[in-house]
Amino acid sequence: MMFSSPRRRSIFRLLISIVAIDVTICRLIDLSFRHNIGADILLRAIPNDEEVTVDVSSSALRDESVLKIVEKLLLSSSNAANNSLIAQSNQLSTKGAIQVLQCLLKTQNTTNLRCLDLSWNHLDSEESGAHTREKLYDTFEQLLGNATTCPASLRLDRCGLGPAAMRAIGIGIIHRYTHNDQQGHKRPLTLSLCGNPVGDAGAAALAAAVRFVATSEDAVEKLQCPLFDVLDLSACGIGDAGAEAIALALESADYCMIQHLDLSNNELTERGVEAICRGLAAAGKRRDGFNPLLLSLDLSNNKIGDAGAKAIGECLVGSDIVPTIILRSCNIQADGASALGAALRTFALSASSSELSLDLSGNPFGILRGKTKQGGGKYSVGHLKSKASATAASYMNQGFSFIKKGLKDVGVEIIPSSGESDDEEEELGRAESTLLDGDIDPSRAKCGGKALSTAFTSSASSDKRTRDVVSMSSAGRSIRLGLRHCFFDHAAADALADMILTGKDEFGVTFELDIDMNDVLEEQMVSALHGDDDDYLREMAESHADKMSYIKEAQKRARAATQNDLDSGFNDPWADSAVYGEVDEEPDEQEWDSDADYENEDEI
Repeated sequence: MMFSSPRRRSIFRLLISIVAIDVTICRLIDLSFRHNIGADILLRAIPNDEEVTVDVSSSALRDESVLKIVEKLLLSSSNAANNSLIAQSNQLSTKGAIQVLQCLLKTQNTTNLRCLDLSWNHLDSEESGAHTREKLYDTFEQLLGNATTCPASLRLDRCGLGPAAMRAIGIGIIHRYTHNDQQGHKRPLTLSLCGNPVGDAGAAALAAAVRFVATSEDAVEKLQCPLFDVLDLSACGIGDAGAEAIALALESADYCMIQHLDLSNNELTERGVEAICRGLAAAGKRRDGFNPLLLSLDLSNNKIGDAGAKAIGECLVGSDIVPTIILRSCNIQADGASALGAALRTFALSASSSELSLDLSGNPFGILRGKTKQGGGKYSVGHLKSKASATAASYMNQGFSFIKKGLKDVGVEIIPSSGESDDEEEELGRAESTLLDGDIDPSRAKCGGKALSTAFTSSASSDKRTRDVVSMSSAGRSIRLGLRHCFFDHAAADALADMILTGKDEFGVTFELDIDMNDVLEEQMVSALHGDDDDYLREMAESHADKMSYIKEAQKRARAATQNDLDSGFNDPWADSAVYGEVDEEPDEQEWDSDADYENEDEI
């Protein structure tokens, strides 16, 4: 029989399942992880007259098999260029990659291949020899220089492509927009180079190509859309020097050249981030209208810190240059949170944009973050006891606030006593004094959540422009804020609730918070911050307001006590002499001028 052997029966079942998937799930043909199936069987599963996405990842395919699949997709009778090939993690060599790319170049009309993914194949291998590698670079240059034959999406993640390959790609991009009159210019390119050893030299080569296109009059006339839809340079070993080169490219264009730029997981510091911010801010001043220069910028997992966050807040967040900014796990703490909160306030007062998305997940904003200590690290007994104490104190403060509110509703008001009980309040007031005196210094408060909220809500009701902004609330202005895994406690959640209500009531701005993965926060708190429980949200905001009023009162008493001490010191000649110099009153006859006097003190 035709399917007598177990292997033939399994292949037949596979083909049947492929047909079912193809019909029900948008023509996706999943052939990944099929190590024992030959290229001929795979080719039979690909239809000739339909638009398909073929996934042959991790199937141990060699050069010839991948080439046959590409040829089959290019020869498809479908008119639209919507075929895609995902061939990740196979055994494609440098020579095989050259053959595949040259096959694309032989296409006479617009290519039928919309997306080509060759990621996780070591294409730029030193073992292939210098001559073969040079041929690969030339092929890259030719393919990217021809918008008609080049797929709209080219993914080359983890392929070992270094600065030499980046120079070839850059030259191809220049040719694409300066020596080509084909209709393919209207398609922005998606180029993913994640995980390649690009480095500063490779980043500079790509940036130089973008800058050349942006400043070339011939290219500007032909360029009717962004140059890149997505440029993914994540995990490419790019440092501050490469960031400065990218900044020059961004500064040279007064329109959107790159819609989505991913520089996450690199080696950027505040210096590189400040350069990018300066470049975008300079370009933003020259642009026409309010069109963004980038739709999204991802700087996650770089050593940005508070200084980089301040630069981003001053140049980008408060404007509409970049409506989506991703800053996950960038070691931003209270100072940076305060700067970003002030920038969010600037955005709320502006009328140039209706939406802003800022993802700050994974930054150590809260006071419950782990600390590495000697003798056991963050899992030591001392640290666990400290964390438990902080958590318990957070729950007790929250409970006391609700009890106080309940008593207040029935006419009983708790007034804090003076004397010894003032010490704790005054200590808390000193910890957050700069947050309330206008000169914001949240590093002393040690809570980025409170700093973010305080910077946004500071003097909101007294702002002259607030009424005008509230009148624009019908425009649907919103701020999406990602705060996952930021180590928040209950007090920080209360502060965020106050920020949400201030944005809604004072500025006419709707906050959308993603605050999951903050383990201490109760489910009801998270639900309220998500906007599902408005009554509880207002209770949280009132709790925060009560705490802030206590702090202000403690500060007032502390300042009054200090002033009283200074006033009483004016009657003491010794206090006067300490402040103003010598006084006329004679001191006591007994003087202690020498060590001998101190030695004879017991004998007197």
